[in-house]
Amino acid sequence: MPEPDSSAIVKRAKLAAGAIVGVLLLGAVIVVVLRGFQAAALEASTTLHAKEYVTTISPGARGDKQPLTLPEHCWASSNRRFMHAPTATS
Repeated sequence: MPEPDSSAIVKRAKLAAGAIVGVLLLGAVIVVVLRGFQAAALEASTTLHAKEYVTTISPGARGDKQPLTLPEHCWASSNRRFMHAPTATS
């Protein structure tokens, strides 16, 4: 069996190494592009979900330090101080 030429083996090895490096570079470019798209989507989602939909307040005394009194319909039956909207029955 004739021995293959060493220059042909070197050429094949260089070609294989070049192909592997090329595939790795292509994968790296794809990853960078996809992460860029995901970062933009994350920023848009964060902006959407960062909106304040409900503002809560805590009742307190006025500046003249008068006591705070709440109307009767503001107290739940269990006296947990939940605010309820007035209804026709209350």
